[in-house]
Amino acid sequence: MNWPLQSDITGLHALFGNPDPHNRGVPDPQWEHDHLTKIVPPYTMYYGTQPIHTITCNKAIAGPLLQALNGILAFYKTPVALAAVGLDQYSGCYNFRSKRLGTSLSQHAYAAAIDIDAAHNAQRGHTHRMPKEAVEIFKANGAIWGGDWTPKYVDPMHFQWARV
Repeated sequence: MNWPLQSDITGLHALFGNPDPHNRGVPDPQWEHDHLTKIVPPYTMYYGTQPIHTITCNKAIAGPLLQALNGILAFYKTPVALAAVGLDQYSGCYNFRSKRLGTSLSQHAYAAAIDIDAAHNAQRGHTHRMPKEAVEIFKANGAIWGGDWTPKYVDPMHFQWARV
């Protein structure tokens, strides 16, 4: 899949839909109905200490996201191994909001991004613990990794399905 550029609003809307077609600053219920789905992670993930049972994401990334998570499970094999590197720590996917450093919508507003283990992979942080194997698995499934971004924008918890 040739994912759209995150700066190409027309391309984003063509693939992911327009979450705010009326420019009201809130997600459109019809868009949510038409473009969002829930996937069941193939291993137990936690939001803090609470297990999550589903991840709400855009239908366009549901397959690649699930393949990435299955690949991570296949590589790490056990809950203990996943927890040791923080890959069981879910930090969000769908969240209707603007980018942290701007006014345009975040890829999370399109439900086209996921954050993993925010506590140990802070945005603009100088150190992180995102395993290179997990990064490679996500990239093999079409994701762009925020850890590859310039120091001003680096975001190692973040994977998105829109090119930079």
